[in-house]
Amino acid sequence: MAEVTLEELIAHLGLDPARPRFAGVDLSGVDLTGLDLARLIFRNARLIQADLSRCDLTGADLFRARLSGARLVEATLTEAVLGWSHLEGADLTGARLDGADLLDALLPDARLTGASLANAYLRNCDLTTAQLGAATLTGADLSRTTLRGADLTAAELTGADLVMADLTGANLATARLRGVRLRGARLVSANLEGADLRDADLSATRLDRASLAGADLAGANLAGTDLSVAGGVDQPPTGCD
Repeated sequence: MAEVTLEELIAHLGLDPARPRFAGVDLSGVDLTGLDLARLIFRNARLIQADLSRCDLTGADLFRARLSGARLVEATLTEAVLGWSHLEGADLTGARLDGADLLDALLPDARLTGASLANAYLRNCDLTTAQLGAATLTGADLSRTTLRGADLTAAELTGADLVMADLTGANLATARLRGVRLRGARLVSANLEGADLRDADLSATRLDRASLAGADLAGANLAGTDLSVAGGVDQPPTGCD
C-alpha cells in the first residue's frame, strides 16, 4: 500500500477520529513513514513488513504487536510499550527506544545499529544475532536476555544489567561496559577485545574461549570466575576483587 496520512488511515478503518484505537488491526505492508502516532494504541496489531520509518511512536502501546520485518529506521519509540512484541528481522537502525518496555520481546536478527535504548527494559528478550553495533544501552535492563551471536561492537553499556544473560559468541569488541552487572552471565567464545570492563561485576561468569585481549578489567569483581579458560589475559588485572 502506498504512503497514507493518519487521517486517511483512520477513515479507511472506520475509527473514531477523536480517539483512534488501532488495537488488533492489520496494517501489514502499509507505508506509514513519518506519521505522528504518539501514544496511540496498537495492541495485538499486525504491522508485518510495515514501514514506520521516522514515525513518532512516543509512549505508544504496541504490546504483543507483530512487527516482523518492519522498518522503523530512525523512529522515535521513547517510553513505548513493546512487551511480548514480535520484531524478528525488524530494522530499527538509529531508532530511539529510551525507556521503552520490551519485556520478553522477540528481536532475533533485528537491526539496531546506532539505536538508543538508554534505561530500556529488555529483560528476557531474544536478541539472537541482532545487530547492536554502536548502540546506546546505558542503564538498560538486559538481565536473562539472549544475545547469542549478537554484534555489540563499540556499544555503550555503562551501568547496564546483564545478570544471567547469554552472550555466547557475541561480539563486544571495544564496547563500554564499565560498572556493568554480568553476574552469572555466559560469555563463552565472546569477543571482548579492547572492551572497558572497569568496575564490572563478572562474578560467576563463564568466559570459556572468550577473547579478552586489550580489555580493561581494573576493579572488576571476578569472584568465582575462571580467567584461565579465556584468551588474551596476560596477567591478573590490577584492582580486581
